[in-house]
Parts: sequence; C-alpha cells; structure tokens
Amino acid sequence: MATKAGKTAERLRRDRGKRVYRQGTPRRVICPVCFEEFPVEQMEFSSHEGGDMPAAAKYTVWDKLAHLVLARRWKIRVPVDADGNRMMRKFCPEGHELPPNADLQETLIIGLIGAVASGKATYLAALVDRLNGEAGADIEALLVTVTDDTSQRYKKGFYDPLFTMKKTLPKTMGTPPPLIYDFKILGTPRGEENERSVNLALYYTEGEYLYRVEAMQRSVRYLLRASGIMLLVDPLGIPEVSGALGKNPGRWHLGPTPNETIANVLRTLELAGVVEQNGPLCVPLAVVFTKCDVLRDAGIIKEDQFWSTGERRHVGCFDMELHNETSNIMGECMRQWDGATYQTIRQRFPNHAFFGVSSTGCSPDATGRYPFISPWRVEEPLLWILAQLGVVPIKDDDEQRLGRRDS
Repeated sequence: MATKAGKTAERLRRDRGKRVYRQGTPRRVICPVCFEEFPVEQMEFSSHEGGDMPAAAKYTVWDKLAHLVLARRWKIRVPVDADGNRMMRKFCPEGHELPPNADLQETLIIGLIGAVASGKATYLAALVDRLNGEAGADIEALLVTVTDDTSQRYKKGFYDPLFTMKKTLPKTMGTPPPLIYDFKILGTPRGEENERSVNLALYYTEGEYLYRVEAMQRSVRYLLRASGIMLLVDPLGIPEVSGALGKNPGRWHLGPTPNETIANVLRTLELAGVVEQNGPLCVPLAVVFTKCDVLRDAGIIKEDQFWSTGERRHVGCFDMELHNETSNIMGECMRQWDGATYQTIRQRFPNHAFFGVSSTGCSPDATGRYPFISPWRVEEPLLWILAQLGVVPIKDDDEQRLGRRDS
C-alpha cells in the first residue's frame, strides 16, 4: 500500500507546472513584464499623476493575524498620497506597472507558440472577435480590455487590417506585449455566490525564436508561468498534406517541426525547473491545426466533420461530448500525419486535446487579400483550456469535472 508521503510525492509529480483559477483576491500575482511571482501584499502603488515614488500598502495588526492565523486572503489597503488621494496605479516589486485589477482577480497567462506562418497573429485577431461576438454570447461571457494599450493595439494591429481591409497580417517580430482582457462568465454558474472573472494575458512570439533553446529562454519566458499553452500547427507544412494538395512534399517548409518545437519548449521548462527532466507537464496543451478551410476545400477532411455551420455550438457551457468528437478526429490526423509529435504529446502532456480551426474561412488571393472573413471554431481551444482551469463551466456527467476550481 502506498504511503501518505508517497501519494503526496506522486501528486506533486503529476501536477508539476499546473496552475489553476481561483475566485477572489489572488494570494500571489504574476507580473506580465518580468514574470516574477510575488505575494499580493507586496504590491506597490502610486498616483496616476506621477511624480511620487511607489508606496507599499499599510496593513493593520488584524489584517496580519487574519492572514496568518485564519488563513484569510489579504484585504488590500491602498495607500494615499500627501493630499489624501488613493494611489491606484499598481506595480510589481521590480517597478513594472500591473493591470489595474491585478489585486482583485487571478491573471492567467496563455502562451501561443508556432512556427513561422502558422497564423498566430491572425488566430488572435479572430479569437478576440469571436469572443466579443457570437461565441462569447453563447457561453454568456464578457471580454473587456484591461488596458488602453491592449485596446489600441488590437484595433490597429489586428482588427482593422484583417476584418476591415481583409489583408493578411504581417509577420510577427520579436515577442510583442500581451493582449490583456478581463474575461467574465456572467451570472453565477451552478449556483455559485459570485460570477467567475479572470484576467487573460495572451502572449505570442516570433516563430523563428523556436529554433533553439537559447533563443526560447529569452523570448518565451511567459511559458514559465503559463496556465495554458496553444501549439499552432500549419497543416500546409506537413509533407503528407502538402503532397495531397499537389505541393512539394519534401520537407517542412518553414522552421522547426511541431515535435522540435515541443522538445525545445520542454527543454526550456526543464532548465527552469518547471518540469522534471523527461517528466510530464500538466499545463493544458491545445494542439491547434490552423488553415483547416484548405483541408475542407481539398476534401482531406470531410466538411461535415467540422461544425462550422453554426448548428452545433458551446451554449451556456463547454460541451465536452461535442469537443471529444472533433478532438478525436484531429488527434487521428496528427497520429497519421506526424506520429512523432503525436507520441511526444501523449507522453509528456497528460492534459491535451486536438483542434481544427480556420481564422478566416478562406485563403487569400495573390495580392494577400481575403475575399471574405468568416472565422470558425477559433474559440474552442481557449474555451477548452479555461474549462480545464475551472473558469468555463463544463457540460459533463462527471461531477468532478464541472468546471469547479481545485481544492
């Protein structure tokens, strides 16, 4: 019989790297700039007018006793300036500015990785638009920008070029700042006292940084704190697919293979101590085949295997039965097209799923313009990750998987 210590060690090994959502004031905060994690009571404040040095919050003796003895979360005591005004700008101990609501709710980091031309920026543009539209309404969710920078960057760099001008987005350069949103599930799912609310920090990086571990250690530090990872795979780079489409099937045409990308990610996390060498990483991994409109139009995958018509959707919660049906289809595609990547995912990521999406619904013409923009299924990978983390409710008969947070 396994000892209690043995069970604890096994649980720690199984949950290595796992980060989950919890309601209410966070106990710890992750800086979206330096990615240092610190206790919420160490947050510093200054006024919006500037000119003053950041000041720490002042806590009463009762605050400290309630935290130490009763294990209550800190009640943040915002300091005031010389004129008695509350200092509302928030900073990490290293001096980086935090989202305005960083002390009110958890921030979950979602990292997007993928080779050059896998469609990361286009995917993000379509994802945010869908969550602001039909997909968000279906699950009764609200997506609100947390910072002015996010609002302006999304409109000028994502929405206007893709949805207004119908142009292909330029190649990602470096590691842009994250898009940060307040994601709320409206109402009180399953009789809970409060609505579920969380900050989502969406990060992505230039595909060329994924070639070497040394480059990844500098450019994808957000993965060290990630609550979920999306691996975007361009199916047109798969030799079997490109051959079926009548293109040169000789090799992956842009950058590392998905298996090389995953290996570099895991090695980076091993070196940082996030995951043991050759051990499992329990962060949810969504493997996302992009540009699946090409697969549909070429008959490589039957059209009725994609629920792109709007007849089947996640309404009110994440429908696990509906998800499993399509995940199994795309998982079998991965197994047939790229067995090495398929086996690595199964061995190293206990919590994974496969997806097929189209960020535009069609391919661009020779001038780089799309005849129309009609994304489909782009929201499902993120909703699945949020369901695994306990943010989005799950429609499932198993009571242990109803979207509740871990105890």
